[in-house]
Amino acid sequence: MHDGVIENNWPRYFMAVIFIYTFLIYIVYWYLQGSFRFPILSTIRFEFLMGFVLSLFGVQTYFKNPNRKKSEIGLWLVMLFISMITMIFFSYVPEISFNLFIDRVIKFSLLGFFIAAFVTTPKRLAWENQGVLRLNGPTPNYSHPNSFSGMALGTLPFIFYFFSIVDRYFRLILLVQLLFSLNIIIFTGSRTGYVALVIGLLFFILKSSKPIKTFLHY
Repeated sequence: MHDGVIENNWPRYFMAVIFIYTFLIYIVYWYLQGSFRFPILSTIRFEFLMGFVLSLFGVQTYFKNPNRKKSEIGLWLVMLFISMITMIFFSYVPEISFNLFIDRVIKFSLLGFFIAAFVTTPKRLAWENQGVLRLNGPTPNYSHPNSFSGMALGTLPFIFYFFSIVDRYFRLILLVQLLFSLNIIIFTGSRTGYVALVIGLLFFILKSSKPIKTFLHY
């Protein structure tokens, strides 16, 4: 019985996988401005064709989803779009306003709709921790590992430059703070933090060697 269910649902599952990967390709292509980088793709209107296909199947997928929750904001969204379209005709330069409406309103709205239509299971969500236990901050501002790592990175320049001008007792406190900061940067697992740390160290070494000698002297 279970095998029969899987076999009967296989075509639908296969198409869902195709749609989600097509959607991911569309996001990468759009953010990298593929039509600008590859004129041949712009000539054949590759972005438009992909968006058109996703829109057709997205409408069908969205309204056939049994887990879809009804929303009361649909009418308000329609009214918002109508008001924005109306304002284009009153613009000082309607051509620019129309292009902005397409690029900043229509395309972003389609991305949101595609997410609602195709991202229907936890497996299709982006990995936040990539299966790795990551250190999170204790407050809302630093709850995300990237934000927590960025906060710790921001303390390093102050620790380094204050080390040579404060008393010995304060240097001990700064060393403890340095250990805590490095601990945060390492265990947040933030690749952004790692890259920023490496680039910062390389920049500092190339910029000047005198502060390093001063730091080591003390």
